[in-house]
Amino acid sequence: MPILGVMSVNQNLRTPYIQSMTLNVQQGVWAGGVVQAGFVGTLGRKLIYTRDVNAALPGSGAVRARRPYAVQYPTLGAINQLESAAISDYGALQLQYTQRMVKGLTANVAYTFGKAIDTASEPRNLLPADSFHAGLDRGPADFDARHILDAFVSYSLPTVTSHWKWLTAGWQVNTLITAHSGLPVTFRAGTDSNSDGDTFDRIDIIGDPFAAVPAAPNATSRRWINRDAFRAAAPGTVGNLGRNAIVGQGFFTVDPSMFKEFPIRERFRAQFRVEVFNALSQANYANPTVQFNSGSFGLITNTRNGGGAPGLGFGEPRNVQLVLKVLW
Repeated sequence: MPILGVMSVNQNLRTPYIQSMTLNVQQGVWAGGVVQAGFVGTLGRKLIYTRDVNAALPGSGAVRARRPYAVQYPTLGAINQLESAAISDYGALQLQYTQRMVKGLTANVAYTFGKAIDTASEPRNLLPADSFHAGLDRGPADFDARHILDAFVSYSLPTVTSHWKWLTAGWQVNTLITAHSGLPVTFRAGTDSNSDGDTFDRIDIIGDPFAAVPAAPNATSRRWINRDAFRAAAPGTVGNLGRNAIVGQGFFTVDPSMFKEFPIRERFRAQFRVEVFNALSQANYANPTVQFNSGSFGLITNTRNGGGAPGLGFGEPRNVQLVLKVLW
């Protein structure tokens, strides 16, 4: 008899809600400059997540026989049900300096020190390590970047001569700097360690994952952690390594640009741009392979934007873009 997996929705599904708290203080400094400091917090409750309500109960014997609905629905395996019981908490200190136009110079620098914690960041695609104890998945959110820095500076160059204005006027130089700490990584067994019928179990950590990291097996990958610092969880357990307990690599890029405007008519003008992305060619790696039963566990094989067009995109190796725009 075939075993089928189904998707369901809890009949008592509640409406998720967010409670927000904000406190900001602003102070003007010199001409056109404003400094702002603030605290931002949110509490998310009754958030949507998915769990297997037909996961096998603890015990020995066949997984199929230990499922709660094995008698009523013998042909069903996993029943992944949307429920509204996940929670999230976020708090952040936000600092910002804004410089309005002064002698051609504008700037905006923002820094955030924050922490996002939840029990589920994906409403549908991932299950808890233990569907009957979803609270065990409480940890840093998948998008938890503890430190974030964004800075943008723009300077309109003055016209140095009244001659050849079509060439000497209308120049502008800019720089965008983006930096943030790494995103959390959840390592998973890839096998059903706790015999509940699902394969979202975690693993055990038994040492320092960043000590004695061996060399990568080839030139197209980078080994980030030492596999020997982990082991498969004991049968009947989900592993002692918490959800998102290890933080991945950070991100840094500097993107300068130069603009030149050419007047065409009273209402028309052309703008030529030279834009350089990742001018320092900083390597921004993606997170590694997380499945412990994979031969590439702990290996980084892509950059942050590796799923897109090679060499293009935010944080990819240095590339230059030439743009011509007509404005009216």
